[in-house]
Amino acid sequence: MEPWKVLVVDDDQDVQQVTQLVLDDFEYMGRGIQLIQARSGAEGLVMMRAHPDIAVALIDVVMETSSSGLDLVRQIREELKNRLVRIILRTGQPGVAPEKRVVVEYDINDYKEKSEITFQKLQTSIITALRAWHDLKIIESSRVGLEKIIDASAGLFRLQMMKSFAEGLLEQLVSLLELNPDALLGHVSSVAAGANDARELRIYAAMGDYGPYEGMTLEDVHDARLSEDIHMAMGQQSDFRNGDRMTLYFRTSTGACTIIHIQGINVLSPMDERLLEVFCANISIAFDNLCLKSEIEDTQRDLIMSLGEAIEMRSMETGAHVMRVSGMSRLLAVQLGMGEEEAEKLAVIAPMHDVGKIAIADEILCKPGRLDAAEIAIMREHAQYGASLLGRSPRLLFREAAVVAQQHHERYDGKGYPDAMAGDAIHPYARIVALVDVFEALVSKRVYKEAWPLEQALTYVREERGRQFHPDTVDAFFKILPEIIKLLELSGPLVRASEMGVR
Repeated sequence: MEPWKVLVVDDDQDVQQVTQLVLDDFEYMGRGIQLIQARSGAEGLVMMRAHPDIAVALIDVVMETSSSGLDLVRQIREELKNRLVRIILRTGQPGVAPEKRVVVEYDINDYKEKSEITFQKLQTSIITALRAWHDLKIIESSRVGLEKIIDASAGLFRLQMMKSFAEGLLEQLVSLLELNPDALLGHVSSVAAGANDARELRIYAAMGDYGPYEGMTLEDVHDARLSEDIHMAMGQQSDFRNGDRMTLYFRTSTGACTIIHIQGINVLSPMDERLLEVFCANISIAFDNLCLKSEIEDTQRDLIMSLGEAIEMRSMETGAHVMRVSGMSRLLAVQLGMGEEEAEKLAVIAPMHDVGKIAIADEILCKPGRLDAAEIAIMREHAQYGASLLGRSPRLLFREAAVVAQQHHERYDGKGYPDAMAGDAIHPYARIVALVDVFEALVSKRVYKEAWPLEQALTYVREERGRQFHPDTVDAFFKILPEIIKLLELSGPLVRASEMGVR
């Protein structure tokens, strides 16, 4: 196990040597001491920055100045924001820093005169400080784990939610059982959760030696012992213990399977075993709810995408349009600084931008030639129809989709429809969909036109910067143009005037 880190800040060489001698063979909870030495307050601060996991700091008061030690204490607590390290202040000149004043004014944990520190008292002080630091670390670790679990419950999309939830569960388990933090949590869907399909298990969270495996499937992990343990647990559909390694298995009512694998377990007390039993029972219930929620969200997303495709097919176009608009919207959202979760939400919303076309008659929607003025007026009503249809839902996702449906034909210069909005008054989601919707339509063959060459479509977007499209959106679009082109080409080749000129 990793040794405890103890910092000694003292300019007296004899004190440094004696401290090292006293702690040389020291051991507490099966862990030795890694002694870190500093000869001044300034050097002590450097060591604290380099080793934020120092458990105990023995600090002299008088070094380069009469208040060096006190200054260092204040810097550790206020500048470094380190509230965990246990600070034992030592002084050979108690008159310089009276005990009562120091204890009241400074956040220290013990105050000793060097003359009273015997071999036994120093070891006792170190043990007391280490025990306190260890307990505080457990509390802090548990707090972080609980925060992640709480945050995960508010997540919208399955990937981010499952990952955050998994990380929180691992941190809770490791801290509660005081385990070596080499652990991972994997999940496999009900479709692939058979005894012979452990290779499909995806690792959502990992820590310690398993950290590099996070995000991988078991099939891609070249770790024979790990693979064997997980296959055994899934094969017998129960927990599996192998030496200092434990693989916890639990299955939800949906048929999905979750695995927690921990390395570094020696002996568990009866209390630890009971805690583990209760913990896993709660995990099973939590993951059951989590998987059910994820399935509902996935179903909603599929329905939304299918609805968008159905509308496109009704207007004699392929469903590729909504898929492309969805993908390009996500790329642009990330480039414009939106978080991954918000970008993913926009990717779900974007396919609903033309849902109002369901109310447009076929003879107008599918007309192969140009529309006359009256037909154009009717066609433009699809924006308001879409907003009204989506706006009826009490769900925030659909209300935001309603905004996109209503505003995706607004223009930056205020000449769009239905409300002649302009500039930053147009919702950021609608600005993005407005650009990608037009660009995708230009480079695609439609019932009323042939596909434009890529270069011609790009020229149009450039020329409409600050007119039809928001300047920031256009600039972001060209910064990720290679990614946009790659996404478009996944569904078929683009028409090009030449292979030159694309920047």
